Amino acid sequence: YCLFAPDEIAIAIEMEAADFYDCLSDPSSPAYRAFYKGLTRQKLECRQAIIKAANNGSNPAQMWVMKMLDRVDSMTRD
Repeated sequence: YCLFAPDEIAIAIEMEAADFYDCLSDPSSPAYRAFYKGLTRQKLECRQAIIKAANNGSNPAQMWVMKMLDRVDSMTRD
């Protein structure tokens, strides 16, 4: 999971981009699960790094964390 675009992945696995995009639109496809698993892992690593920076005093990172906390809070309210 290195933030490759679907078109780049299609080239790497020698698949037509349109066919790969079809796989990405089908949640039962192994390609769908693999792609989104990698994307989610990458997001996790980025978020962990931002939270660490916020805990170390980075004002921009602190602002991002507050924004995300507000977002989660708004999603969990009735």
